Amino acid sequence: MSAMGCLGRLCHEELAACFDYLDVDHLMACQGICRTFQVLVSGPLLWYKFLREVLLVPHRDTAAIDNWGDLYKATIWYKNHVPPIELIGRACDASSTDHYSQTILETLRTSSGFWSSTGSDTTQANEHLTYQLCEPLCLVHKVSVKFYRANYQLGRPVYPAQQVRLSFGFDLSSSGALTTCVHTTPAYHAQFSDGWQHFVLPQYIPAHYVKVEFIGKRQRQPGDELYYTVVQQLHVMGTPLSSCQASPRLRPLIPACVESACQDPSFLTSLGHLSPEAPTPPRYPCATSQANPAGHYMFMPMTWSSEPVTRTLAQFPHGIERHRPKAVTRQFLETLGAHLASLDASPDPQFCRGVSDMFDSDDDSDDGY
Repeated sequence: MSAMGCLGRLCHEELAACFDYLDVDHLMACQGICRTFQVLVSGPLLWYKFLREVLLVPHRDTAAIDNWGDLYKATIWYKNHVPPIELIGRACDASSTDHYSQTILETLRTSSGFWSSTGSDTTQANEHLTYQLCEPLCLVHKVSVKFYRANYQLGRPVYPAQQVRLSFGFDLSSSGALTTCVHTTPAYHAQFSDGWQHFVLPQYIPAHYVKVEFIGKRQRQPGDELYYTVVQQLHVMGTPLSSCQASPRLRPLIPACVESACQDPSFLTSLGHLSPEAPTPPRYPCATSQANPAGHYMFMPMTWSSEPVTRTLAQFPHGIERHRPKAVTRQFLETLGAHLASLDASPDPQFCRGVSDMFDSDDDSDDGY
């Protein structure tokens, strides 16, 4: 029996499962084989493949998407015309801090300051920095890190990590750890350089917290002969949900972004904090470190109060449930997304650096991925 004969005996669901293994170029080629293939491929399957290259769309049978073509157009417009902006709103946690003048806050400034870990007697020690983003739901595109060069030390050493790994989530535990992760990247190789290193994500990732892990240490400090990781600046770049709401072209993205976020159970839990009756959250863990200025407002969580969000969640106490009609679920996602996008949650002006002045004009950075 010929190959086409074997395929002809498969039902549409089985053929679609086979097509799942093909990339976009091969799916486009399949459209010209026969009418059945054209119908199957030109439906949600092909759109889903296109969108997965840009956005973290949860699954092909998603309830958030009513018109795949409109969403694809919005995604392409977003990718090509919307420049990423700085998303960091607060400093949450640092695994260690060597001196009170070298806190995580220094990574948010454009001055010559820096964050330094404590010293380790081995290169296998890991460190991390955690940040809260400027809105309850942001789309993260990349994280850029600039490791510090100590020009005042013998040999002008640079203090990079061996690798960098990124984790994204929506809620923190009392210890400062992400309760769950909507996405964790592989460990990217970090260059032995003090130039900007850009860790570009394969898709736009929904998140409210970003944890940057520095795996391993490389440079021993002259004098105490201990290994350190030192970061001069760090940026989390992407788009807050309010930017999508502000542009009619981008509004079709909002339900898909909210549904992607709902795949992380901590997302709806974190939205419970937006209730007007919610207690004030405690200070972030780095505020309790003896090395940090505990009273600094950048260690106080950004808070919002939204009765519309609370009311919407009360109508859907269990979030997305597959037995509901898709139209009902889509209405929930659109309503919740519109309320979240209307929150006034701009980052602080002194820490909101635009794309134009984000990097030094003499930047000779290496990509870190």
